[in-house]
Amino acid sequence: MNTCLLLLLSTLALAQSRFLLAPSVHKHVDPEVSVADTSLLVDPPSVSFTAHSNLTSTRFTSGDELSFYCEAVGTPMINVYWTLNGKIVQGHRRRSNLERLRNEGKVMIGQNVVGSKLELECVDERMTGTLSCVADNGVEIVKSSVQISTTGAHECARMRPARPQIGTWTKSRIEEIGNSAIFQCRKASAGVSIRWENDEGKELKKEDGFVVLPNGDLLIPSLQWEMMGSYLCVATSEEGEERQETFVFPTDENAPEPSGDGGQDYEEY
Repeated sequence: MNTCLLLLLSTLALAQSRFLLAPSVHKHVDPEVSVADTSLLVDPPSVSFTAHSNLTSTRFTSGDELSFYCEAVGTPMINVYWTLNGKIVQGHRRRSNLERLRNEGKVMIGQNVVGSKLELECVDERMTGTLSCVADNGVEIVKSSVQISTTGAHECARMRPARPQIGTWTKSRIEEIGNSAIFQCRKASAGVSIRWENDEGKELKKEDGFVVLPNGDLLIPSLQWEMMGSYLCVATSEEGEERQETFVFPTDENAPEPSGDGGQDYEEY
């Protein structure tokens, strides 16, 4: 079974189950968000946080190179950011309303899986406390946390890798045909440029129905069935490049149901 099919099946399963089990999860309802718009399907986000085998308390030594990964599922689009002792260390709290405004009056599916990683090429005693991955989709704010501590006298000249990094990206997305859809690709390092390619390595252009936004996200103004498939977000700099894949799944809620007339009855199997 190919990677795209596995990813799609995983997305559909998550869409049905709604919540992933994760350690140290705290949910906060945002009182400023109204969900009265019935044209927008809403599903509180869930978040799964992977760091090491011990997710409740992790000890490091100064000079260690670390990588943390977080995955969030929900509806509508999820904004993910990282905090250390409540202070943002990657990403931001701002949520974009562009997609919702473009789809005003339409039924949105908006089911998405978002991946995010925090990479550090060197840590010192400053990397001590509560590290949290926070997911906010405007319905709820959910975070998953781990207690970390760093010991040792080594002091890092820099903590971030010089190579280009993609901090947050859409792994898969289900959306109604004809709607606008945004696929995230957020750089986590300076001096990085973003481009998007299809699975054949062709750069996505506006004349083909794709728009790369200033923040690196991909906007598809009108999603079509033939756009189903895998796309790559590519971050490049003088230090190299990084790629992350997203799967686009258009759907049509108005498609006629199969009549069953003249077809094979599979219930006997």
